[in-house]
Amino acid sequence: MTRSPISRPTSAPSPLRRRKKAAKNAFDDALVDQAVENMTVDMPEGMIEERMDGIVREYAQYMANQGIRIDDYLKMIGTDMKTFREACATAEKQARTEVLLRRCRRSRECPDLRRGSAG
Repeated sequence: MTRSPISRPTSAPSPLRRRKKAAKNAFDDALVDQAVENMTVDMPEGMIEERMDGIVREYAQYMANQGIRIDDYLKMIGTDMKTFREACATAEKQARTEVLLRRCRRSRECPDLRRGSAG
């Protein structure tokens, strides 16, 4: 009896393929991190604040999915929103990364990013 291609179970990627993909992703991440560190552009404070707002919204949504309001969570850990925002130090790096990738996507020097096939 021949199996139909439709009913054929899909196989998971091999361990070697997963390791290669993880290594490539780590290399790509390190490359982007290095480029972000070497950027000489001044980031508008509004862009950093916008990214910070996004981080807070994402975290608030995560907490809501756990059944906890963000204000209640902040009380439980003994802090306030201002201090919480200051602790989210990744906003500037994320904003800089977004600018870098946006510029790369428009550039001829990053064809993989322009096609949307990076990573």
